Amino acid sequence: MAVCDVVTINAPLHPETEGLFDDALISTMKRGSYIVNTARGKICVRDAIVRALESGQLAVRRDVWFPQPAPPDHPWRTMPLTA
Repeated sequence: MAVCDVVTINAPLHPETEGLFDDALISTMKRGSYIVNTARGKICVRDAIVRALESGQLAVRRDVWFPQPAPPDHPWRTMPLTA
């Protein structure tokens, strides 16, 4: 992951993948990389994605949301798709 410009998540949701993309895993990604989650929202830790975008660790997120539909106060509603 340290050399990838784009990481796509295409995995089923089960106990081993729930919360997999957390602060620790995201910190191993190449700074400014893209993450695309076409799987399940709960594979990514919502607030870890927010922190990574705010810090510049991730350049962009394309993600399924959890919960669906997202509540009005979900932080991704007000974040730009690109940081």
